Amino acid sequence: MNQLRFRKGTPLPLGATKENESINFSIVAQNCEVCKLVLLHKKNNKKNQYVPIPADYRTGNVYSIIIENLPYEEYEYVYEIDGQVIVDPYAKVITGREKWGKHNHYFDPYSLRGGFAFQAFDWKEDMPLEIPYKDLIIYKMHVRGFTKHTSSKTGKFAGTFRGVVEKIPYLKELGINAVLLMPIVEFDEILIEENYMRSPGTQDKKEEKDYEFINIAKDEDTYRETMLREVYVRDSKQEDKIRIPYRINYWGYGKNTYYFAPKASYAYEPTNVVEELKTMIRELHDAGIEVLMEFNFTPDMTQQSILDCLHYWYFTYHIDGFSVNNNVVSTKILSSDPVLSRTKFLATSWETNHNFTDTNCKSYRNLAEYNDGFLIDARRYLKSDEEQVNAFAYRIRRNPADYAVINYITNNNGFTLMDLVCYDVKHNYANGEDNKDGTDYNYSWNCGTEGKTGKKKIKELRRQQIRNALVMLLLSQGTPMIMMGDEFGNSQEGNNNAYCQDNAISWINWNNRVQNEDIECFVKELISVRKRQGVFGRENEYRMMDYQSMGCPDMSYHGTKAWYPDFSYYSRMFGVMYCGQYGSKEENKLNSYFYVAYNMHWENHEFDLPQLPMGQRWEVYINTAPTNEKNMRLNNRAVFVAPRSIVVLKSVDRNCETLLHS
Repeated sequence: MNQLRFRKGTPLPLGATKENESINFSIVAQNCEVCKLVLLHKKNNKKNQYVPIPADYRTGNVYSIIIENLPYEEYEYVYEIDGQVIVDPYAKVITGREKWGKHNHYFDPYSLRGGFAFQAFDWKEDMPLEIPYKDLIIYKMHVRGFTKHTSSKTGKFAGTFRGVVEKIPYLKELGINAVLLMPIVEFDEILIEENYMRSPGTQDKKEEKDYEFINIAKDEDTYRETMLREVYVRDSKQEDKIRIPYRINYWGYGKNTYYFAPKASYAYEPTNVVEELKTMIRELHDAGIEVLMEFNFTPDMTQQSILDCLHYWYFTYHIDGFSVNNNVVSTKILSSDPVLSRTKFLATSWETNHNFTDTNCKSYRNLAEYNDGFLIDARRYLKSDEEQVNAFAYRIRRNPADYAVINYITNNNGFTLMDLVCYDVKHNYANGEDNKDGTDYNYSWNCGTEGKTGKKKIKELRRQQIRNALVMLLLSQGTPMIMMGDEFGNSQEGNNNAYCQDNAISWINWNNRVQNEDIECFVKELISVRKRQGVFGRENEYRMMDYQSMGCPDMSYHGTKAWYPDFSYYSRMFGVMYCGQYGSKEENKLNSYFYVAYNMHWENHEFDLPQLPMGQRWEVYINTAPTNEKNMRLNNRAVFVAPRSIVVLKSVDRNCETLLHS
């Protein structure tokens, strides 16, 4: 390579940006004495270039330099700041982690490098979908775990972005129109305790051959032995080695994350990760499915860096929304950002007491509350705890004006839906932490036996409870979110914290679609009902009053006696009526009256029914209990509801034939 030509760069934007035929490099280096740009040739180390950045190229704490006519396709880069190798936190591509689970960068500081992402991409006619929260059905997905299992039948694309593309027809058939992706940025999937890298003697052992890595989640016995015999272990067949216990960071939360770069090992061809990810997003959009990203920013991230990151993903990858951890992110800044005013944001809570600007959610509701509130109350009511009717009744109605509410009954940091009805307690021994990790507050019920069973009655009750949970979720106001695999009975064998399980425990098994076909069909039907009927998923919260003089309130609560709800301590049943005339006015929506009778008591109950307008009658539309003549008794005055079941009634013309969905 000829002598480099360089000049002072521009401090913003940070990272490596292309300016005509030159590359502008810019990095924050606080209290720095010597800052060097290191250009590393991909094939020939002799062509490496070390470029000291002069002190007068500094603006504040930002060092910037422009390299002219750099053949960037041949190079990668890092910085040396006061002798320490630093990978650019704004790097748009990271090399060195292309192979999932490889940890050589712990021994060679130059093996992890920044790359360049200047290639053009044909987005065709891709535009933001901007699906309103009221119409959204979210599917939370781990890109690797979604198709990594051989049963996914995605072949060589298993566990990659291209594997997700293969499954788009399935998502459409299910009725999904948004996916929330667990971290797809370049995180470190190797979790090693820092004290093992700093133990006595490690300074003299710099090569990978001097270490032996033990995956705690796979080899717990070897790990225990290592802990008992200290760090150094004598092996009869090998020289002294340092055994280092580690876990796989399967979920992608933690330190050493490069938030501007996509996860290379999630690509079929890691060197082509940018194009593969953009292609996946474009194909999802073409199918009418929004793409939301989950970010778990670390406390050392500045608010400016976080905003830069979100802007980058929005503009470069056409991301429709972000889930952020607001213990780090300022929700006030996000909610008032004019550029992202039509981009969805999910956070635990929002500061809605400050004055919003004209660009915020009042013109387009882009904010959403995303926490365990619905999960806790719905689970407790599902398992028939005392004093839960009032709390659950509040959850199914909740739909604030300032922000949407994301409802879910399962998430990645807890039981799957199948495990929720199969286990009373967590079974996390495979994680190598003596079952001490994961929450103890599962609000679950095993229906009589812990874990798998061959007892027919218990198996039938579990399926009934799953149907109950799905009705609670998909027929509530707010935006429903389904955890991947729940729609066909995915199980993690009672593990409620599979953060380190990169195996069949956390990968969804597509073979379950055959044995649990009934659950998947039930999910499809509920999603279809929600999309067709205007009373489910309204833009505004129900007011519990007849403010348009329609003859009954927009939404009303009932008990076993119509118009008399029982919210007492021991009550476990209540009914909800939705007035069809207060439903959505969109042309594609039907506006029938609906009555949902919830009975989480272990005894059957008869519910008196509110009177419908003249010429209409009630029809059983959905029943979560097994269908038989006894539990289908219905007249225009009352309906029989079996133990631990939900009956959904729909208004029809008196002359219509009865149709039963169960």
